[in-house]
Amino acid sequence: MNKLSTKIGFVLLTGMVITLIGSLLLMYKSTNDTVEKTIAMSSLDIASNISHAINPTSYAEFLSNQSETSTYWEIREQ
Repeated sequence: MNKLSTKIGFVLLTGMVITLIGSLLLMYKSTNDTVEKTIAMSSLDIASNISHAINPTSYAEFLSNQSETSTYWEIREQ
């Protein structure tokens, strides 16, 4: 390891490995954040669609008595 070209090659290889690891970590974080945001937005859309389909008076009745009554089964079927 006395040659200058060997030392320069080792430094360049180390820099490339560090750059590769850094870019992989950034790509993983970016992908993870994107997936979480997509799932959150999808869940909100599904919840919004469900809220429009449920009768508010039936749901209020169910909330006052949270047991498996006929109102519960009606809401669940909706």
